[in-house]
Amino acid sequence: MNPSVPLSSKPKTISDITLMDDHIQNILTTISNNPVTNVVSLAGTGKSTDLPIRIAESGNKIVIAVSDTGVAKSLTSYVKTLTSLTVNNNIDVPSQITYISQEDLKNHLYKIIRDRVCTGLNFADVLMIDEADSGSLDQSLIMLLWRYCAEKRSRVPHLLLVSSAEVKTKLFDVKIYTIDTIVYPIEIRYTAKDYPTRAIGHDQLVSDTLDLIYNTHHSSAEGDILVFTTGKLQAESITQLIKGLKMKGVDIYPVHKGISEPELDKIYLPTSNRRIVIADSLAETTITLKNLGIIIDLMTDYRPELSLTGGLRYPKRYITKQQATLRSSRGGRYKPLLSYRMITKSLYDKLRDSELPEIYQSPIHHTMLELIENGIDPYQVLTIFDKDALNHNYSLMTRLGVINTTGRITEVGKFSRKVPLGLRNSIALYRYMKIDTPLYPVIVLISMIDSFGKSYFVYPLREAGLSHAEYTLELLEHRKRHFNPFEGKSDVHTYSNVWNIMMDEVGGPDVPSSDISDWCEDNAIRYENIAEVMTVINNIIDNIDGGIGPNKSFDTDNTMDLLGPILADIYSDRKYIFDDTNIVRVRYVGNGKIGNGKYYTIDSQNGINSIERDTPDTVYGLITSTISSNYGADFYLISCSLVL
Repeated sequence: MNPSVPLSSKPKTISDITLMDDHIQNILTTISNNPVTNVVSLAGTGKSTDLPIRIAESGNKIVIAVSDTGVAKSLTSYVKTLTSLTVNNNIDVPSQITYISQEDLKNHLYKIIRDRVCTGLNFADVLMIDEADSGSLDQSLIMLLWRYCAEKRSRVPHLLLVSSAEVKTKLFDVKIYTIDTIVYPIEIRYTAKDYPTRAIGHDQLVSDTLDLIYNTHHSSAEGDILVFTTGKLQAESITQLIKGLKMKGVDIYPVHKGISEPELDKIYLPTSNRRIVIADSLAETTITLKNLGIIIDLMTDYRPELSLTGGLRYPKRYITKQQATLRSSRGGRYKPLLSYRMITKSLYDKLRDSELPEIYQSPIHHTMLELIENGIDPYQVLTIFDKDALNHNYSLMTRLGVINTTGRITEVGKFSRKVPLGLRNSIALYRYMKIDTPLYPVIVLISMIDSFGKSYFVYPLREAGLSHAEYTLELLEHRKRHFNPFEGKSDVHTYSNVWNIMMDEVGGPDVPSSDISDWCEDNAIRYENIAEVMTVINNIIDNIDGGIGPNKSFDTDNTMDLLGPILADIYSDRKYIFDDTNIVRVRYVGNGKIGNGKYYTIDSQNGINSIERDTPDTVYGLITSTISSNYGADFYLISCSLVL
């Protein structure tokens, strides 16, 4: 790493960025003296463009990892206009500056580690992760792989983390270098009411957002407008709705993940009109509009989280305070900014301060299998996880045939990474696919098992003044009225009944979501769960090959005759038998041996089944939980049961 900067290194074509002039020598010295440096500065300071140029002009090859390929291509094209240095977006082509996606850099590191055991890391002097506070899964893996190689050999590229907020990590010691910037006033405004985050009832938020855009454009407010929406589909939908307003003097641009380089570059073309950019979270890190005067933030995003079974979900959630601040900081660099947050101030105050990195909210077996597939020992890389968690997942993957006796990933293991299910349920689906029968019924049932979080069944809250006995009676009447028609001999059978009755009454899964929401409300079924199930079903169908069969109601008994034994084998370590003294309690058996005396109660509220009346010999607990009491004793529940 060369810390010196030649006097001619200042890009003469950059006339409006001067911050790096004051800081570049100190930044280069800091990078040179520390394995890992975090440069913290707000948007518009040139940290994604000017900083890499200065580092390269000091004689250092630099590779910059950005959010996706489209952004890499766009930055490559732009930086080529600023410098005579060689700039590329292909890491296999020698260049002084290289922009690539985080995924491409991760895969390049995999190849080096797999083929040369970390001895090919001379492709760069500085490895820069742009917007390193986003916490993406690929970003975490890049840092873990860098540390893995740093521990294997003495020479690795200096790691430069560039971010708008300080990167919090326990992976290594980080030297923080902060660029203080003078910004124009940023005024934050909130709404007088809150909006539901689910799809049903969200139309009012969109309508109010359109009104705000229209009224703002026809007001005295100056500057371009940036609207943060929730995902690509909503960005495209709102774009079309805004075009339908037929406002004069505006240029409208949708910006979202996966956008092409030419489309992204259009927003920077000279225009005398007001720009209105409708974007998803990609704009948090990629767009700097010098004439930006207004931000409208819908305050929701899709973030990964784990289901109770370990499956991967992307529910719509409110963003964090840190993310909201990051969005507001896209403006204020060149002129005053007015930032509208489409929630109330009281709700904003309740938001989480920040988000855990995605690697902690992604299926750990997916990450372990990705490393194994690339010939890397997951125990040596995933040191951020508790070793017991790694051991549990490795043992389970071995027992279920996901990895073989030589530690290599099998075909069933590769399949398990294609679907958004927990490990056990993905294996159940794989095994069922080997049977010559339509897949749709089992896709539905496995998706319902995998989507269990909050109960599918909604009970009324206890009203003030009701005694315990009166409330208990109300719950029993509620269950009898709403849930008895669905009751099966186990929870899995009940799920099948819920789906079949719903499909028969609404007319199939392709009806408007409002029809399904109305049915759920009428039958006291939690719509959010059903919406998640349908998302998982569609995701599975998009990622597998095979005879799906018709998407309609199906025969529960016939389906369970085939699926039941598969689930029983996969969940054989969660086998329970009834205690002769109490029909409500079952005792843990595990792999054929009486357990340690723990008694599990059938969850009679979150689950609906006839187990307590029929007292079968064996119950499989597909989902169990532990409830700690104030009296020092724990209660163990089976919330999703299977009876053969």
